[in-house]
Amino acid sequence: PTCGSGIYMIWDDDRLAWLKLACFEGFGAKTLGRLSDLFDRNGVRAWDEALGRLAQIGCQSATIERFRSYRDKCDTDRTVATMEREDIHFLLRSDAEFPFLLAQIADPPFVLFVRGHLEQKPNRPIGLVGTRRLSPYGDQVARALAHDLAAVGATIVSGLALGIDAVAHRAALERQGACIAVLGSGTDDAAAYPRTNLGLLRDIIAAGGAIVSEHPPGTPGLKHHFPLRNRIIAGLSEAVVVIEASEDSGSLITAHLALQYDREVFAVPGPITDIRSVGTNKLLKLGARVCTSAKDIFPDDAEQTVQTGRTVTRELPDDLSDEDKRTILALTEPTHIDDLSRVLSIPIHTLSARLSALELRGLISCGVGEVYVRVR
Repeated sequence: PTCGSGIYMIWDDDRLAWLKLACFEGFGAKTLGRLSDLFDRNGVRAWDEALGRLAQIGCQSATIERFRSYRDKCDTDRTVATMEREDIHFLLRSDAEFPFLLAQIADPPFVLFVRGHLEQKPNRPIGLVGTRRLSPYGDQVARALAHDLAAVGATIVSGLALGIDAVAHRAALERQGACIAVLGSGTDDAAAYPRTNLGLLRDIIAAGGAIVSEHPPGTPGLKHHFPLRNRIIAGLSEAVVVIEASEDSGSLITAHLALQYDREVFAVPGPITDIRSVGTNKLLKLGARVCTSAKDIFPDDAEQTVQTGRTVTRELPDDLSDEDKRTILALTEPTHIDDLSRVLSIPIHTLSARLSALELRGLISCGVGEVYVRVR
């Protein structure tokens, strides 16, 4: 059968052997790469002879014993059946179809499990990442950026996580854009994480995008998988944009990896009073490029199509007064009530009442320190 990437899945002995090795949870990309070098890229030899050579390539005794037990009972028939049923392709780093940019990083995955259509050279892949606990401001920015990047033909690369990742993927799909979602779990329906985004996963595939992981079907989304996932996001991308991130956010791992891989790193500035902007503002201090619109990423050809903050903004309700509409339209970015009062020439006590009424209607949101943002 063919997989969604248009490549034939031919399960010859060599490929099945590499699948067996890749399904052992004790072997990461480095160990698989060392086995490949040791046995001249011959998967059958690596499977047959690895047990006696693992110590030679630095494996600990506990890992060797676990592999011995795994080898005695290994049966990949169910894995192959799942892959063929759900159209999951098994891609080796040595395959010509392996993503070009990802192959260039210092620590690329040895295998990829791909569901959907993954180009060897995706068009303008841009990583959009950020917090799971996004603010209304983060939601608005993620939608606008993804929407406008898709409008200029960029491929949105992210992690399908709750928050910024999911918002970016959905916004790109709204504009018929391409998406690559990188998981820290298996790509099959039963294992894909988070479960709440399974519908989004299917939408990405249906739209011609790809779901990617270095973990075999059935692998749960474990905590230590996500830094590994982040390096794939950075490796697949020409540039990475961090939209909202706390100081200990995993998104900062992605950004630092992107720098190591010689990718451009952008950060969206945020309110200094919001914990979700501490990480992004810190990146800016460290030299990341400021991103306030897609024009910052593609300045040469985005001028005519990018209208960040307006392209995904819903129309205002007809029953709003002119004063209310003027107040909402003034919120082109997060704005403190004092600054808004000066812009609108409205006393604080009058403006505060108006803002409260608009917030109750879900048209604006108040963040930390009386900073207001428009909600889509």
